[in-house]
Amino acid sequence: MSSSVLTLSSDQLLAEYVGLNEFRGFAETRLAVGPDLAAVLIRDGRVVGVEAGAHVSVGGFWQGLKDAIGGQHSLRLLIADLKPFRLVEQVTALTADRVPVGGELTFEFQVDPERAANILGFMAEHRAVLKTDVTARLMAHLKDRVIEAEIGRLRAVDIRGNVGL
Repeated sequence: MSSSVLTLSSDQLLAEYVGLNEFRGFAETRLAVGPDLAAVLIRDGRVVGVEAGAHVSVGGFWQGLKDAIGGQHSLRLLIADLKPFRLVEQVTALTADRVPVGGELTFEFQVDPERAANILGFMAEHRAVLKTDVTARLMAHLKDRVIEAEIGRLRAVDIRGNVGL
């Protein structure tokens, strides 16, 4: 039996839920997730399996019979991108002598394949999470606590030509 291969619907997505109900039917449907994606299976609100590259079977006559006798379970499948990705953010801050300084921050992120279920923290109220949502959450804290605090301690003269900063 061949498998339907699941992928993220956009390259800009970090993770998204896949609707399993559209795959349920009389015949069993096998779904495959590639090795560069993590599949997080959630049954009745609990994580029951996390695999990088996985096969999941949905529906079928026997599953329908089990659901009729024992009751249905709420199933959700989350797929998350495991490949590293890079994001760039523009920042500005004031020096100690009140001179505005601009810069560019480059972040390189990757979902930890060993702890892929941690991506659920981003999924609380969303059906999908964009890669840019990660930097949006990070920059809210990083900008005032780190960047503005560090630049605010320096004078503009000390920053000019300081490539290491």
